[in-house]
Amino acid sequence: MTRITFFAAIGLASVLSLTAIPTRAQSAAALPGVDATKTHQTCRPGARIDPTQIAERAALPASAPAMLVKLAEDGDLRAQRRLARLYEKGIGVEANVALAVRYWRMAEAAGDQGARYKLARALLGGNGVAPEPAEARRLLRLGVAEGRVSSMATLARSLETGTGGPVDLVEAMRLYETAAASEHAYARYRLALMLSDPDGIAPDLFRAVALLRVGEAEGHRGARYKLARMLLDGQGVEPDPQEAHRLLCLGVEAGHIASTAALARAIELGRIDSADPREALTFYEYAAAKGHSYSRYRLALALADEHSIAPDWARARALLEALSDEGYPAAPFALAEMLMQSRPGPADRAIALELWHSEALAGNGRALARLARNFPNDYVRLLQTALTDRGYYRHRRSGYLTNATIRSITAFCLDNGISDVCRLGPMKSASARAISEMLGPVRF
Repeated sequence: MTRITFFAAIGLASVLSLTAIPTRAQSAAALPGVDATKTHQTCRPGARIDPTQIAERAALPASAPAMLVKLAEDGDLRAQRRLARLYEKGIGVEANVALAVRYWRMAEAAGDQGARYKLARALLGGNGVAPEPAEARRLLRLGVAEGRVSSMATLARSLETGTGGPVDLVEAMRLYETAAASEHAYARYRLALMLSDPDGIAPDLFRAVALLRVGEAEGHRGARYKLARMLLDGQGVEPDPQEAHRLLCLGVEAGHIASTAALARAIELGRIDSADPREALTFYEYAAAKGHSYSRYRLALALADEHSIAPDWARARALLEALSDEGYPAAPFALAEMLMQSRPGPADRAIALELWHSEALAGNGRALARLARNFPNDYVRLLQTALTDRGYYRHRRSGYLTNATIRSITAFCLDNGISDVCRLGPMKSASARAISEMLGPVRF
């Protein structure tokens, strides 16, 4: 009988878990008539995941060897680097960023450039350790001064996002350009994203596409995904839905969840071939099972639709409630919409009112329009509050559309150039949306 070692068995089980379609309650198998193993034109989620990604974790026993620890504590640079890597990756030991940082500090103090870069990244993000953004940027600038392209790319990202200090998009782009010229894949990708932003400091869609094509040819997943999106939308290039499909499918098979969600949406809308809601649900289910918020949201909308292939109101509500609790921006409005379908009871009406009211206060014009249609007194009271704050209304906030309220709304609309819309009537959805756009967030 063939013997299988303990670690080999773990590796085999991990490979199977990575490549299998989810079978839990949120899997595609839970949908009537949906075959989770059948996907768009033989595109199978996770089919290309590399099993070697998990092999290294079984390389060492459960604790770091005492001799390696002693050598590192005694100043051995190689031991310090090795221990830092073990604790960073959780290879044979429980992952512990704080311990990884401890040994990176030792190695950096001895002049190790790689340790300096790793330490800077850890201190910049604060993932598992207290962030030290100023120190992180200092260390990265030392690397930049030495011509290290990885330090250039990471410092550029920090400057682009404001992580660890003020935003400086001009300097960020300059660093990306320098690192990209040295064939740094991530810098080239980030540069392409900056160039593809029509509202950015130097938009250049054609160059962005060219850079993304280089990244895609080298197997960069982010570049492949962004290029596919631009091919679908015709940004900087002629629309090519078939090539976009090929690229997204490669991402799906490599386990890239954003590609899975994008392909699902394209299939749902019929942007590649004819619309296929059943196939789209299969991909949404897979990505949702991996925790992808947008996919969970799109899945919830499909399940909430009584005309969909597999309506499930209770599950849709649970998904939207969870997303709302997690702060997903579109979920509260969608949850309120769902609750108000088909003669809601008092409890669901109260929840919908609270959700729409909060969204309206945050400046959501659609939510304010829903209040006008479904909860007119609350809508009027909110307008009275907002117009009081802006000096247009000086009466009791009764929630009734009094003459004084109408006069204050008319004056506000006139001053903000939306009188033509407001003439439709303050309770009309178009008027409510226009007023909301001018009001912005409402303060109490």
